[in-house]
Amino acid sequence: QFFEASNIKDIPGPINAVLTFVQVCEEYILVEKTNNEFDIVGGKLEIGESIKECLSREVFEESGVLIDADKSILIG
Repeated sequence: QFFEASNIKDIPGPINAVLTFVQVCEEYILVEKTNNEFDIVGGKLEIGESIKECLSREVFEESGVLIDADKSILIG
């Protein structure tokens, strides 16, 4: 079921999302969010999207890095 909400607090039930640590050589990718704050890559699944598809899309959208999500380790 799809809910249209103006605020995240208006959505009933859990929200499916991914957060990921992306390691490139000996470093990890962080993305700048706002006000000079940094965070790991992540975001919400789109309707019909698998976790690995979401992971690949979010990493690319937020960092420009293409990853092979089949080589990722999924936890939780």
